[in-house]
Amino acid sequence: MRDNFDDLPDDPLEAFVILAKELNAKLEKQIEESPSFQTAEKYRLQHMSDVLSLIKELEITELSNWRLPSQNITDVSQKFYVNLHSYILGASVRNSKINKRNSANLNEATKARIHNLINEIRRTLDSLHIDDRKRNSLMAKLNAFASDIDKKRTRFDNLMGMILEASVVAKEVGETLNPFNEFLKRVTDLLSVAKEDEGTLSLPPSSPTLELPAPPKQITGPESDKEQTTESDGPDSKSVV
Repeated sequence: MRDNFDDLPDDPLEAFVILAKELNAKLEKQIEESPSFQTAEKYRLQHMSDVLSLIKELEITELSNWRLPSQNITDVSQKFYVNLHSYILGASVRNSKINKRNSANLNEATKARIHNLINEIRRTLDSLHIDDRKRNSLMAKLNAFASDIDKKRTRFDNLMGMILEASVVAKEVGETLNPFNEFLKRVTDLLSVAKEDEGTLSLPPSSPTLELPAPPKQITGPESDKEQTTESDGPDSKSVV
């Protein structure tokens, strides 16, 4: 089992899938090399205990009803393994769909243009008269996004985090941040083009035409009551409503 968990995704389900796959691979190797049934049973129990710890810590509710067995360890652990394998497969498909929706496949020319813009953003950040703590935070998010550019698919998470933080800083420093925001806009424009080329850019529906509500209907009394009302009733007469 790994000792460093710093590189895991922030999303609990993504992290669980990665760690569960590692534990499954470890168990499969242990079972293959196990010298006895008793030893293999011990490995199965340890594997189940480790996975249940992940389920609790990462709040994977779909698997939270499982408990460590006190008897029939092999039978229960094998059923758990099959159930876990099915869950990982489904979760991997869901994660893949989400990741594709929140990322883009960039060609080399676009990657080069974005890297150039990132360098411009770095120079702009260095020259801005803002608090060093805010500058360092924005720079860290920029560097994280820069590392995403050369991956098979470029995720938007770190870029969105930087844009949100920049909007907060802009409220404090005003137009000082305009050059930084202009470079950010050019980056997002390039990513939008890449998503359009994939045919997976989800645009919001056009704003519906607003229509004024119809005036409320006037409430009147029954027709028979109207007919009974005559001029002879005088000014104090009231129609029935």
